[in-house]
Amino acid sequence: MNTGRSSFRTSGMTAALIGGIRDVDWRLSMGIAVPMLGSSWIPRSRTILLTATIVSLLTLINLLWAPSLVPAWIVLCNRFFAVVVIWVTAILCIRRVQDEHSLCLVHAGIEQQIEARMEAWRIEFHQLHH
Repeated sequence: MNTGRSSFRTSGMTAALIGGIRDVDWRLSMGIAVPMLGSSWIPRSRTILLTATIVSLLTLINLLWAPSLVPAWIVLCNRFFAVVVIWVTAILCIRRVQDEHSLCLVHAGIEQQIEARMEAWRIEFHQLHH
């Protein structure tokens, strides 16, 4: 498994997704909550945190260009909820990465136990027939 190349490709796809959504967010008058779903593909917690930070900053920077037709409190609430959604999603993605890592460790342990038991059976079988 080549996780370095896969991680780089995943990070690139996530950055492209964030850029595309950011472009749509920029063009809409009220903006949209930029989703962190792209980070669910990222296999590292630090990268997920970095992605959440960047997306949060971009969401907050959009406040500078909020249309004057919309009351400021609506724009602030919209951005506040967007940042909350971003970080809740990031936390869930980090938990998924941690759980996946734990499952891999448990799986490796079970595989070792199976191999050890199979070897013990081979030895017993060999002793019975020789």
